[in-house]
Amino acid sequence: GLSTIVSTDAGADKVHEMIARDEESGLHILISGPMPPNPADHLGSEKMRAVIKMFEETYTHIIIDSPPLASFTDGILLSTMAESVVFVVQSGRGSRQALRRATRLLNDVGSRVTGVVLNNVKLEGHDRYYYYPHYYQNLDKSNGNDANGNGHAASGNGNGHAAEQSRFDRSIT
Repeated sequence: GLSTIVSTDAGADKVHEMIARDEESGLHILISGPMPPNPADHLGSEKMRAVIKMFEETYTHIIIDSPPLASFTDGILLSTMAESVVFVVQSGRGSRQALRRATRLLNDVGSRVTGVVLNNVKLEGHDRYYYYPHYYQNLDKSNGNDANGNGHAASGNGNGHAAEQSRFDRSIT
């Protein structure tokens, strides 16, 4: 895995032998490998930078999955080697304050945050509505009706603007 590559003098041929190809998706995957005594030393090393450069010569896109930024420095170190960062946030688990802190840490090291993925969203109760600038629409179309139950989408409060602001339509910084 990656830890073996970074901690040894594995050549390009050996590195490419460690990469598995998923037949269904066509993705090439490199697992993390055994946990080194001090992962941050390996991930922040020049060898790690060289490995990423080697991958850039072969692949058009490289996705690096890291542990949560709030718990480990690994993600911060890796972000300095990436073109951009996409946050993956589990719905209901992290606070806005933690997300703001993580964003500041990334900004402090010059990383470019390009997006956020909100996963494990429960489509129950208030989370069933998603925001558009001019109306809300219910995601439950099983009965053929939209949010207001009459078969037509609700159009906000009549003034061209939604009646309330979505919780997701706010800046995190």
